[in-house]
Amino acid sequence: MRTRLFTALFLGVSALCGCSPEAAPSGPPPASGSGGSATAGVAGSTAGVGGGATAGNGGTGAGTGGAAGASGTAAAATGGLAGASGGGGSGVAGVAGAAGGGGMAGGTAGGGSGGAAGVSGAGGDAGAAGVAGTSGMAGGGTAGAASGPCTATGLTFCTDFETQTVDTAPSSMGLGTHLNGDGTVTVDGATAAHSGTKSVRVNATGYQTFMKLTGAAVFPASGKMFVRVYIRLAEAMTGGHNTYFEAGLDAASDAPFETRVGVMNQMLMINQPDGDRGFLSNQNFYNDGLLGMVIPATTWTCVESYFDPPATTVDFWVEGTNVPDLHRTDWQQETYDALRFGYEKYAGPNTEIWYDDLAVGSERIGCFP
Repeated sequence: MRTRLFTALFLGVSALCGCSPEAAPSGPPPASGSGGSATAGVAGSTAGVGGGATAGNGGTGAGTGGAAGASGTAAAATGGLAGASGGGGSGVAGVAGAAGGGGMAGGTAGGGSGGAAGVSGAGGDAGAAGVAGTSGMAGGGTAGAASGPCTATGLTFCTDFETQTVDTAPSSMGLGTHLNGDGTVTVDGATAAHSGTKSVRVNATGYQTFMKLTGAAVFPASGKMFVRVYIRLAEAMTGGHNTYFEAGLDAASDAPFETRVGVMNQMLMINQPDGDRGFLSNQNFYNDGLLGMVIPATTWTCVESYFDPPATTVDFWVEGTNVPDLHRTDWQQETYDALRFGYEKYAGPNTEIWYDDLAVGSERIGCFP
C-alpha cells in the first residue's frame, strides 16, 4: 500500500515538471578532448619502450561523459638479429627490443566526447650483430705435424720410396748407394713401411753400407739445412760406437768436419772425424750412468736434424722432442753436398736398419703419424 502511494506521488511530480529521466538537456555539444601523442620506443639492444599518450583534456559543458579513448595498439619490437659468428669465437646475439607499450587511454570523462586514442609506441630496432672473434695465433718454435711425408713447407727434397722398384737399389732423384764392403741397400716391399708399402732396407755387413743423396738442388742455398728421416732398428742400440747417417762431402766420405749421427753407450750421439770429437745425448752419463735419447728397436722413429755451417750450429729432435745435449753452437762443419743413410760399422755388430720418408728443407719439417 505504502509502495503504491510513493509511486503515484512520483508520477505526479514528473508530469508537473515535464521532464523524463532518460532525456538529455539541450545545448551545444561539448568539445572533444585532444588525444595524447605516443613517444617512440628506444631503438638498439636495449628493449624499446612504448610511448605513453598524454591524457586528453575533458570537454566543457554539461552532458554525458565522453567515452574513454581506445588504447593504442602496442607495436611488437623487431627482434635483434643474431650476431654473425666470428672467425674465431661466435658473435654475441643481438638483444631483441621489447614490445612498445600501448598508448594511454583518452581524456577523463567529461561533458564532451572522449579523447583520441594514444599513438602506439614504435618497436625497438634490431640488436647489433655480434663482433667476430679474433683467430688464434700460431705457436712459434715448434714444427707443425705434417699430414703426409711430403706436405711441409720449404722442402727441397722428399721421398716415401713408393715409386722405387722393390729389391733394387734406390735410384733417381739424386738417390744412389755408397758401399765399402759386402753390405746391401735395397728397396723393401715386405717389411711394414712407415708410410705406404715401401722403405729402404740396409743389410749392414761391411764397413760402410749407405744410401746416399746428392745434387745441388737438394741443399738449400742459405747453407742452413733441416733433415727428417724415419729409422727402424732391427735390434736394440749397442754399447759400441757406430754411425746411422751423416752429412758431409760426396768426394770424401770421411771429411774432417762431416757430422755423424749414431750410437754409443746405447744412446744417440754425434761425432766428427777431426779429433774424434763427439757428444753423447747425456753428457753426464759417466757420472750418473743414465741413458740419454734412445731409439727403440723394431719401431719406426722420427729423427730430425738441423745443420747450419755458417753459424757452426747443429740441433736434433727425436719424435719432436729436442735433445739438449746434442745442441751445439761450436760445431765446425763442411759445406755439405752429400747425405748418407745406412750404417758405418766401427764396433759392430752386423745389423739391419730400415729408412723411410726422407725429407730435406730450409725450414723445420716435423714428424707425422
